[in-house]
Amino acid sequence: MAMGSDDQPTSAESPAARPGPSSSSDEESLVGVVLNETYRVERLVGEGGMSRVYEACHTRLPHKRYALKVLHADLSRSEDLLARFQREAEAVSSLSHDSILSIHDVGVTPQGVPFMVCEFLDGRDLAAVLTATPKLEPLFAVRLARKVAAALVVAHESGVVHRDLKPENVFVLGEGPDPEIKVIDFGLSRFVDGSRSTMTQAGVVMGTPAYMSPEQARGERGDHRTDIYGVGVLLYTSLTGQPPFEEESPQQTVLAAMSREPARPKTLVPSLPDSVELVIQRAMARDPNDRYQKMQDLYSALTTLEEQLSITRQVAGPRVTQVSILVQESEDDARFGRLRLMGLLVAGTITTWSILALAAIAGATWIAKRELTTTELSIALLGVLGTALTPILLLTLRVKRRVWNNSAKVADAVAALRGPLVSALIAYGVLMLVLRVVRYVGRSGWPSAWVGWDLILLAVVSAWALSSLAARRAARVVTAWRRAVLVMGVRSLALVVTVGGLAYGLRSTQPLGVVAEAPVSPTAEASAAPAVRAPATASGGIEPAPAAVARDASLDGAIIAAQREGLDALRALATQHPGDAQVLRAWAVAAASDSGQTREATVAFGQLFERAPAQAGDPALRPLLLKLAHGSDSDAALDLMATRMGSQGPDLLYDLYLTAPTLRDAVRLRLQAPATRERASPALAIAFDFRVAPSCSARIALLPRAESEGDDRALTALAAYSTGTKKGCGARKKSPCPPVCAAEAAAFRRSMQVMNERFSREKQDKR
Repeated sequence: MAMGSDDQPTSAESPAARPGPSSSSDEESLVGVVLNETYRVERLVGEGGMSRVYEACHTRLPHKRYALKVLHADLSRSEDLLARFQREAEAVSSLSHDSILSIHDVGVTPQGVPFMVCEFLDGRDLAAVLTATPKLEPLFAVRLARKVAAALVVAHESGVVHRDLKPENVFVLGEGPDPEIKVIDFGLSRFVDGSRSTMTQAGVVMGTPAYMSPEQARGERGDHRTDIYGVGVLLYTSLTGQPPFEEESPQQTVLAAMSREPARPKTLVPSLPDSVELVIQRAMARDPNDRYQKMQDLYSALTTLEEQLSITRQVAGPRVTQVSILVQESEDDARFGRLRLMGLLVAGTITTWSILALAAIAGATWIAKRELTTTELSIALLGVLGTALTPILLLTLRVKRRVWNNSAKVADAVAALRGPLVSALIAYGVLMLVLRVVRYVGRSGWPSAWVGWDLILLAVVSAWALSSLAARRAARVVTAWRRAVLVMGVRSLALVVTVGGLAYGLRSTQPLGVVAEAPVSPTAEASAAPAVRAPATASGGIEPAPAAVARDASLDGAIIAAQREGLDALRALATQHPGDAQVLRAWAVAAASDSGQTREATVAFGQLFERAPAQAGDPALRPLLLKLAHGSDSDAALDLMATRMGSQGPDLLYDLYLTAPTLRDAVRLRLQAPATRERASPALAIAFDFRVAPSCSARIALLPRAESEGDDRALTALAAYSTGTKKGCGARKKSPCPPVCAAEAAAFRRSMQVMNERFSREKQDKR
């Protein structure tokens, strides 16, 4: 016969059953007594702290056995214990389920002591099972927990919450891999139906400390989710061989349940499936809102686990079912959850920092009315990074302390971060697509050159991400259609902001400010320009060179004003002053900053390099020239590099040959042209010849030139053809790959050594 949490013996046949000592002669006299004219008391089965259990038989059906649970006589005078005893009888009698102990009758003994008549159970409680086998097999433990959950589904539907689930209150009938169970002792149960009294008071700690939920430890009433925690505790204890909290004293155990998480199941049982740990930790979440919200949900999860564990044990191997697919997804969520969380945190950090950095730069540019200098740009980026560093560190510490060791919380964090991040990236991608469409429709100067675009992007992306996060947080308290209204409302507002930004940008004439370069003094400009022989006059005299003409200092102010007005003003200023290098530079930079003006930018750079050839070596112009090469009029840009930039042009072409596969053929034709080769340095020529040589043997003939004239570019080319890779070949692409020129690799490496020695000598000579 099953007994309550205070009644340790479990049945007459169970090894745990032991006759208890008599507490009074009155109670001993019950043996042989007929109660309610129906139940003859046969013998004492066992005794606990609150009651005694007797075996009885039916007076008219002698073979029908019952268990009589009789309250101790000295406790029957306690109103609280009487109420608890009566509550258990009422709770269980209102339930009908194969896994819930049945109560057939109630009454009082001749001495006035209450008793209840229950079905007689042959078996032992789960605590006795765990004493014999401390750690149960996962399938067996999940199967028992699933049957407990099934019983509690019925109890909860009837408005009864158990509140004292522990191994002693789960009775296992028989042996074998699939025994029946009985949930017993509803002595701490409460009715959640408003028409019945709960019989308990908030602020009173009730339950067994080692198996108590956090809300019970805090003295709160709790609800049906307390039982969800209890089923998780049963599964935890059955699989790990220990309760979640077991301190030196009951008080310390209660404090532990209130203040910290239990040890991770997989740290105690490394072989435990990840999906099982995930279910345990979700059921045992400290916050009831983070648990399964219904016992039916937990029952479904345990049913899925049981089927999958049964499938994997079959000799024929696992078979694919809808359940197995769901469990595999859950297993993957638990197994790879931490990796996914780390990836989302990194991706979210990079994305957030990038968008904030662009917005900060745009805001600073808007205020300054010009493009930021390199120093100002660096300060802005460092400021954004420093501002974001503190919340990033706090978030990392929070994840490590509260999330990392709990698979359920990791899965929840992944789901919580994935939605806002994906929403933000989708919004960003869609808006960038709109930007390109608008640009190609015909608005030449906008929006790529409009400074406010990054601020609009920040606002819209933030709105999409926050709406996704708000919808998830509101899921527990707001209906689906209200969440949809919330999301659509926020995103509609973001759309209005976008349309407004588009309208403003289309009317705006302010492009991204061009860096106002410091004017070059006439002396410096004259010294930078190459010496040109002045043409002779008809009389044999020499006309003065144009560079000798003094530059009008007022042009500096005109350039700054034109930069503020836009590309049209700079174009007009360049028409008025076609010989001024600073005017041409400002015009060329503004045109190159607008992706729709590649042809005009190429013309402007051509005039600039003709007027001031030294500008071709300015590293600040290099990104703009490379951008033109990748633009819609790449042939004109490549011709500019090949013919108008002196030795700097072939260097840029060679970089494009290595880094731009789509331009490689066009670049090779220009580098092979005799006029371009005359402008190229010997070091560039040998590096290019080595790259385009028809065979490895042909490259052998180039080694003497490489040793005497080559620079780092030739050295890199030699290494590329003489060095293999650690992986990439073989059936699975995991075997080493030989060098491209395996037969000539030794000769190439000797030349590389000669070149490195020459580099060292040249470096020492410079010192």
